[in-house]
Amino acid sequence: MPVYGAAGAAQWHRNLVRIALHTALQLETAVELWCAPDTRHPFFRSLHRQHRIPLRPQRQGDLGTRMIHALNHAQSRTPGPWLLIGTDCPALNPAHLQVAALQLARGADCVLQPASDGGFVLIGTNRPLPPQLLRGVDWSSGQEFKQSVQRIRGARLELALMETLWDVDHPQDVRRARQQKLLPPLNHAQRGVVSHRSYAGQRQIAAQSARHSPETAD
Repeated sequence: MPVYGAAGAAQWHRNLVRIALHTALQLETAVELWCAPDTRHPFFRSLHRQHRIPLRPQRQGDLGTRMIHALNHAQSRTPGPWLLIGTDCPALNPAHLQVAALQLARGADCVLQPASDGGFVLIGTNRPLPPQLLRGVDWSSGQEFKQSVQRIRGARLELALMETLWDVDHPQDVRRARQQKLLPPLNHAQRGVVSHRSYAGQRQIAAQSARHSPETAD
């Protein structure tokens, strides 16, 4: 925040949300955006109009509670493989989503993609999950991935793990993303209101992924 100011940090966040949506939408399957504290923010409404995606309000609770609720809500509407991704990992690309979908198609109950800071950037499931599955995870501690793996395996769910990616937590991560051309330059004219948290949830990509990118099966 001190490096870019509140408005600059908000603009970086908006850029990251757009990148996450672009990644999900490239697979040409249903995508929805889970928003906090609600769906009324003008930025979220503009994404709804532009991409014709549904907006869902995140429920109250810690990060684990909100993620499990989003996945289970999706499962209650359309059973099958669903992926949930954060909006702070510009290194995540459609090929990663295809691999995650294939893991679920092959029978995994859950799939996780770890982050280099100890968290994770993607979680997917083939089935409804216990609402309290991630209760007690120490979020933002650097132990989130390890603790989540322990809880998922402790629930006797088959878990598939993916390669580690890095996400954006600090100004040096923004610089890294810009150097790798994963983020556009900050447009000072577009600086605006402080942003809200959001997650892009993507569903049922397994069949399409296997059809479009068979080389990711290895």
